[in-house]
Amino acid sequence: MNFLAGKNYQQYVAQDDRQLAVAFFDSLFQSPYEATISLRENTADGLRYLQWTAHALRDEQGSVFSVISIGRDVTQHMTRMNLLQEQAWRDPLTGLANRRHFIDMAEAEITRARRYARPLSLLSLDLDHFKEINDTYGHQAGDSVLQEFAAIVLDIVRDVDIVGRTGGEEFAILLPETDIDAALGVASRLHEALRKSEVTLRSGVSLRFTCSVGAAFLDGTTVTLDDLFEQADKALYQAKHTGRNKTCAAVQGSAVRDAP
Repeated sequence: MNFLAGKNYQQYVAQDDRQLAVAFFDSLFQSPYEATISLRENTADGLRYLQWTAHALRDEQGSVFSVISIGRDVTQHMTRMNLLQEQAWRDPLTGLANRRHFIDMAEAEITRARRYARPLSLLSLDLDHFKEINDTYGHQAGDSVLQEFAAIVLDIVRDVDIVGRTGGEEFAILLPETDIDAALGVASRLHEALRKSEVTLRSGVSLRFTCSVGAAFLDGTTVTLDDLFEQADKALYQAKHTGRNKTCAAVQGSAVRDAP
């Protein structure tokens, strides 16, 4: 018997939590006699977090004949916790993953790619002459450029790609299921999008900006995230020192070439 189903309780639980709710109450028929769970529920005031403590009442034979449950609204607490969790991994200016969260997600994706022998690439990005923008127009202008750049990057990547702000004006894109040629195609689309974009400051001044890109590919010698960053940064260094506003790619271990 399922008390949730018997009382039509499931219709009030948020869709993603219904299976969890059923398993929780079903567990009371086994052990322990009492358990606690937090569930999201649909209420008249919208989606709320309720913490339920349930106690199973048993007869002399040990069979459950009733369940007493008490719910406590913990929405405010969960909202604060979710906000703190989001702040821990999200860059507050651009909304992208911060460096730590990017690394965590990227390492998990690299493990998957190596296990199943799937292609994977990394793009290391650096805004050109960013210090001059800050020095000339102020940090507010620099912040606007960073936000616009992040929006452009998100517009050209796929949902499965991982984008992070890894430094002041430094960004990275991890591209699962992507070989080096396809990664260079992403970089090319980024350069093209930047050529068409501009940031208008409150003063009315319009700013155009570019970025340099270093690309690296997961292969027999470049097998870890540190390896990928080392190779991509080496290619980025060449792009920055041979004209900027371009992409260079690390190939065959230590070799670096300009992208077409």
